[in-house]
Amino acid sequence: MEIKDYVIAIRRRFMLVVALPLLAIVATAGLLLLQSARLQATAVVVVPALSAKGYSTSAVTQYFSTYKDVLISKPVIDQLSKQTGLTSAQLVPNLSATTVSASSNIVNVTFIGANKAQAPKVAALAAHLSLDALVAPQLSLAQAALVTAQGEQSAASDALAQFTKQTGLLSPDVDYRLKVAELSQLTVQLEQARIAADAARVNALGPLITQRQQALTTLSAQLLAYQQINDGYKAAVASVTHAQQQVDGVKALITSNGSPSAVTVSAGEKVSRLPIVVKGAGISGVVALVLALLVIVVLEVMRPTRLGATPAGYDDETPPSQLVDVTGVSGATWEAEPGSHGNGHHGVTARVDAAGHPQP
Repeated sequence: MEIKDYVIAIRRRFMLVVALPLLAIVATAGLLLLQSARLQATAVVVVPALSAKGYSTSAVTQYFSTYKDVLISKPVIDQLSKQTGLTSAQLVPNLSATTVSASSNIVNVTFIGANKAQAPKVAALAAHLSLDALVAPQLSLAQAALVTAQGEQSAASDALAQFTKQTGLLSPDVDYRLKVAELSQLTVQLEQARIAADAARVNALGPLITQRQQALTTLSAQLLAYQQINDGYKAAVASVTHAQQQVDGVKALITSNGSPSAVTVSAGEKVSRLPIVVKGAGISGVVALVLALLVIVVLEVMRPTRLGATPAGYDDETPPSQLVDVTGVSGATWEAEPGSHGNGHHGVTARVDAAGHPQP
């Protein structure tokens, strides 16, 4: 079949092309309008973490992108479903998050539901759970860093205890300063004895000074080892202090996220069903139109005149009907008059002779 044949077929069944989409549009719109009213509640979230970052646009963009993903993530949806009794199919499609502006630390969490009293609670709970889910990894990292720092501090403390046990020195740095001062005094006394030509005192101070110098050399090596261990201990203590501050900061953030001022919820408002009805009716109308056209094509293909073979040479036109000439005119036959299909007189026959000339 050619395109013009399909156009003719569509014209013949124009009512089907119009009626089926209209019926589908009316039925779909009716079903959507009969559904219960939908209510929208919005929770306004003020994110303290973004305030601490100085309202950086890149920080807001990254945080907001993460927040949207976390809002409909499985852990948050599971907790939300457990606390509200709604299924994930009722929560995920109806939860969304938007920001007021590109550099704002305010996030609007919206939930659309059928229960006016429940919608605000779901929006607020989803906002709080998302904030906690975002902070939870920070708390885990801070706590892990604290445990690591505490382990380093414990190892450094054990090393100091082992050093004291081996050397018997509690404060080698103090001992070293005292021995240096003592050696300095002995050196001064030796110089004074030499000036006074006190040979006996010079002979007595010489070995003593040598002994003190040897002891100071040994203590100097011990002091270097002690300083390395003690520096490691001080660094570990600083790490513990920093990690503890991080943990306290994250816990404070969690506490602030849970405060009533962090999330403000608006009462549920009715959502206009017009966009949904228009969209649903439009889709159903298009589908029905396509189905109607398919039905027309199938009917045309299955028409009896299409199923049979057309005699060659007549281009789908009705072949001439050879009839017996009952008039007795020699060589005359009855056949369909050429062009009779286009003059509106289908099936009309004319008598012609053997040469094809019409006879009265």
